[in-house]
Amino acid sequence: MEINRSRDARNHMGFLTMWAYDAHRKKRFPLWDKHEILSEAYIQTDRLLATVYDPAKSTVVTFLKSFLWGAVHYSYWTSNGFRFTPAGPRLKIPVTTDTLCEEISVEVRMFHLEIPELTEEEWTIIRLRHDGYTMTRIASVLGLKSPQSVYNRLVKIRDKFTGQEQDATRDDTAPPPD
Repeated sequence: MEINRSRDARNHMGFLTMWAYDAHRKKRFPLWDKHEILSEAYIQTDRLLATVYDPAKSTVVTFLKSFLWGAVHYSYWTSNGFRFTPAGPRLKIPVTTDTLCEEISVEVRMFHLEIPELTEEEWTIIRLRHDGYTMTRIASVLGLKSPQSVYNRLVKIRDKFTGQEQDATRDDTAPPPD
C-alpha cells in the first residue's frame, strides 16, 4: 500500500503538524496552543482513518482536509463547555465562587440556545453525519430504503432548528410565507 493511503496516523505527521500550526495561526481554536491542537488532530486522525477512511476513494490528505476540521472542532466545542447528551447538546456552565457574578448572565445570554425536540433516530443521524458517514452508509445503518430518506430527515432536522417545521411536503421553489 502506498504511504499516501496508509491508515497509520504516524505516516501523516507532517501534514498534521502543518495543519495544527495553520489552525493556531488563524486562531481557529483560540483557547488551545499549537501542541494541544496537534494532539487532538492526531487523535481524531487516528479515529477517522480507522473508522471512516476508504483508501480506494482518496488519499489520506484529501480525506483529512474534508473531515479533520469538523472532528477537532467538535472536540474543542465539547472541551469548552458544551456536552452532547442523549437529549442533545447542552451548555455546561461551571458554577464556582468566581463565576457567581454578572459573567454567568452574560454567558447565558450569549449562548442562549433553543434545542428542538428530536427523536432518537434524528440524533443518531446527526452523530453519524458528524463522524463522516455518507447518507448511503447512514441509510444502511438505520435500515432505511435509500439515501434520499436520510436527506429528507436532515431537511426536517434543519427546519426544526430554524423553527420552520412543516407537516406538508417541503417546496423550495415557493416563496416564503409572509
